[in-house]
Amino acid sequence: MLLGSTLLFGSVFAFNAVKLKMIAEYMAKMPVPAVPVTAMTVQRSSWTPTIDSIGFIEPARGVTLSTAESGLVAQILFESGQAVEEGDLLLQLDLTVERANLESATARLAAVGNTLKRLHDLQNDSLASRAQLDQAEADNEALQAQIKSYQASIARREIRAPFSGIMGIREVQLGQYLQAGTEVARLENMDVMRLRFIISERDYARVKVGMPVSVSVDAYPDRNFSGAISAIEPAVEYNSGVVQIQSSIPNSDQLLRSGMYANASISLAPLGEQLVIPQDAINFTLYGESAYVILSEEQENGEVWDIASQVTIQVAERRANLARVTAGVDAGDRIVTAGQLKLGNGTRVRLVESDLLNPPDILPRN
Repeated sequence: MLLGSTLLFGSVFAFNAVKLKMIAEYMAKMPVPAVPVTAMTVQRSSWTPTIDSIGFIEPARGVTLSTAESGLVAQILFESGQAVEEGDLLLQLDLTVERANLESATARLAAVGNTLKRLHDLQNDSLASRAQLDQAEADNEALQAQIKSYQASIARREIRAPFSGIMGIREVQLGQYLQAGTEVARLENMDVMRLRFIISERDYARVKVGMPVSVSVDAYPDRNFSGAISAIEPAVEYNSGVVQIQSSIPNSDQLLRSGMYANASISLAPLGEQLVIPQDAINFTLYGESAYVILSEEQENGEVWDIASQVTIQVAERRANLARVTAGVDAGDRIVTAGQLKLGNGTRVRLVESDLLNPPDILPRN
């Protein structure tokens, strides 16, 4: 009985071994599937290094207008968003008392002046004392100083445009009582704007006044604004290791507005021919950055396959969708730009057009 079981088990084992061998031979004859990928040939091209940062836009000339004294609003001579010229009267507080005091003092000035002139004549004829003449001169000077004081008080109760620009939204109403320091409106000259941003201490020695700056804002994603560095903070912030930079940006069309966040890119000296690849070709792992290079290998049957080979690369700098590489690939290498998720070392690949791996603009709906 035992002998029969042993013979039966051996027969089944032998049958399974033959079956597995046949399956292996069949699988070996099947063609190895090729993973579809897109690729490009690495070439050397000119590269201009940049220092990139984020900042905010502010006007070269901008101020929040406010009252210097308290009082009732008697006149408002501007509208929100109105263009004004330097010196234009914008707002006036009630001047009833100040104007009355000025008119009274101006009226007395003529009489005081006549008295001073008469005492000068009498003093020349020795008919008036020196003390009387000194008192008349003092009274005349005091009255003139008082008139200047009334004029200054009137000027302090008026708001005039300190420079030409565009008025913001008005914050006060006619007849409103304002305390000293109440904000009236914002005035900005937008012909030239400024961008304030920061760079790291490491890049401090690479920038200087006058270097070009390219600026972009979310409001106009398809447009770049050109400016230049106008000032560099002389001190490095010790607690963060950054340096503040200011650039001037012409804004004759007044598209840029204060408060906008902007991307700034400082162009440095060109480096000449460099190895530049798309960032889509770079794989990021905990152990570094890599890319897949396509190699041609001849098989035993004479066929030539395109094989993916993973290589470690060194990225020196990035800009938009490009990266400057200093090691790992060379000019003439073919690198995979899409389809890497299905690849490993030695994977057979098949080159396809780029749009075959891109999703359609309009996806089908159920």
